[in-house]
Amino acid sequence: MNRTICALTVLCLLPSVARASLTCSTQKVELHDAFEGLQLLVSNSGRDVTREVTYRSADPKIAVVDEKGYVTPSGDGTTALRITLATETLDVSVVVSGFTRGRAVDFRTEIVPLLSKLGCNAGGCHGKASGQNGFKLRVYLQRNA
Repeated sequence: MNRTICALTVLCLLPSVARASLTCSTQKVELHDAFEGLQLLVSNSGRDVTREVTYRSADPKIAVVDEKGYVTPSGDGTTALRITLATETLDVSVVVSGFTRGRAVDFRTEIVPLLSKLGCNAGGCHGKASGQNGFKLRVYLQRNA
């Protein structure tokens, strides 16, 4: 009787062991300019192991990945990232385009939050009526007559 229970227990556990595999939130990373990045999320049998795995870029001249799984571009091209946990490995392809082309800076979404965070748009700094050091922000609404 005990052998039968042990055998059934082992058989029930086998499918879950077979399903244990390393998976990533994305199989292909596409970065379209020098400022774009992507956080990889890695799981093993449904458990988040993003901070437990090791990452390695096949070509750091194209893309680099830090120890936490954040991918940043370093040049145009294609490379692969190898993700390793114990004996399991997973490869994720990376395509970087537009690295040297650049992009326009959006004042409203990139500069204004920075000025707000540092307090530069306040009345005591660049937000005052005369501005500061040649830089003058218009923070008051001006209505056309």
